[in-house]
Amino acid sequence: MCPKFILCVLRGSVALREARTHRAGKGAADCNVVIWGTLWIGYHGAMLRRLASATLLLLFACDDGPACVIDTDCQGFEICVEESCVPLGGERDADVGDGPGDTDGGEGEDAGPTDMGPAPGSLGTGLVSAMSVPAGSDPLTEPGSHTVSASFTAAGGSSTCTTTEVGGCSVVTCEPPAPAGDAGMPEDMGVPEPDPFPHAGSVQLSGGSVEIAMEPAEDTGLYPVTTAAMQLFSQGDTLVGIGAGDEVPSFRTTGLEGVDQLAVTAPMLSDLGGPLTLDSTMATDVTWTAPETPTEDQTVRIGLTSVVGDGGSVSITCDAPAADGTFTLTPEVFAMMPGSASHRIRVITRDAESLDRDGWLITVEAWARGVNGIRNYDVGLDFSDRAAM
Repeated sequence: MCPKFILCVLRGSVALREARTHRAGKGAADCNVVIWGTLWIGYHGAMLRRLASATLLLLFACDDGPACVIDTDCQGFEICVEESCVPLGGERDADVGDGPGDTDGGEGEDAGPTDMGPAPGSLGTGLVSAMSVPAGSDPLTEPGSHTVSASFTAAGGSSTCTTTEVGGCSVVTCEPPAPAGDAGMPEDMGVPEPDPFPHAGSVQLSGGSVEIAMEPAEDTGLYPVTTAAMQLFSQGDTLVGIGAGDEVPSFRTTGLEGVDQLAVTAPMLSDLGGPLTLDSTMATDVTWTAPETPTEDQTVRIGLTSVVGDGGSVSITCDAPAADGTFTLTPEVFAMMPGSASHRIRVITRDAESLDRDGWLITVEAWARGVNGIRNYDVGLDFSDRAAM
């Protein structure tokens, strides 16, 4: 074929490709007319038909651009995805390797795994706890108080504790530690220095009556407990807990709120003091006055603890929405508390926010005590049906 014709075909091919992106120039457009004119003439003569076929072959052979640029370049129910036409609603392989050392060939619908990171709490847990006590009738003698603490514990190590769910409560049972065997008189190697606890750098709590800032000790990583004779927060106060980050990643709460002291209405406590006595074979309703405007995440927490003389323990935690006003402790829950142990019951209300930070599960809570009459609801617990045990 004539070199000029070939050049025109090549320019026309470029024009077709540029037309898809709306950039075709005049010279290329002129060649485009020549090409389509040649194809039309080809229908009227065998030689020209062969020439038209050759022109088409050359046109497509020279056009090595993308199959599509925009959706209108595709046909029917197809869309343009990564310069290829695919069925509308179809899936493409993400070409992601399925694991270390594996290469995804891009066949089929396997898009490779999604890395979700370490499981919450798999690297450690943390608790930032703020408790506020309101002022009494005479603020001069009863100004209120607050206590704020922070602690972080890395995961790992052996544990003798197990967790089960019974009657809507979480039950943590810890077996007593095994007695150490007599290995003879070891050589005195001195007392090894314990490893410091992990920490999150500076921990702060703002939004209350005073700003709280706690720094970890350089040698131990432990945070000092902050206390003062002043109410820290009231119901609905917006609080913000922040950790600057160190071995424990940084964190910041977004929905923490203050809560007020809770009036527990049953079971009643004696004004004269002493433990609360219940029948462990009977269900017991714990009731309270629901807050007029409970926070979004406000709960009432009922805590039962049992401590055995050999070092074993049972801790039972029952949470209920503060707006419910009641929770029933079942005989099945009481049955988890050993008969030969000393028991205690505590009722509080709290607003808490749990944060998953790269394998660390960090809880920031604001809580207040439950009270019945003149007593705080944190008392010993006896079971009348076990008196003879």
